[in-house]
Amino acid sequence: MMLSTHFGNFELAPSVKQDVSDLMLGAVERFQNRIRKVQVTVRDVNGPKGGIDKQCRCVVHLKRMPSIVIEDADDNYGNLFHRVADRVSYTLSQKVDRMQKSSRSRKHHSHEVE
Repeated sequence: MMLSTHFGNFELAPSVKQDVSDLMLGAVERFQNRIRKVQVTVRDVNGPKGGIDKQCRCVVHLKRMPSIVIEDADDNYGNLFHRVADRVSYTLSQKVDRMQKSSRSRKHHSHEVE
């Protein structure tokens, strides 16, 4: 699994960039065998003006399933990164659970037909 991060037209401290990578890796680690690539893009729309202008977009490219796209905005990078990581983890969990239930249901149904 590959993780790429892109920080638009502004600079964050290397420690913050590492925190973002660690958060995203932690959010997806239990599903890493189902993931091809995770792309995180962060932008500051208004620059130093302030406000709810920090945007994060995370795209999780899955193996044999459609990609997951999570987008969010906040005025605080810490809150934004944690919320996106939580949403990615939750969405992945829901998607994998649905796929497994569907697969079990099809297998169970095919045994009944025989």
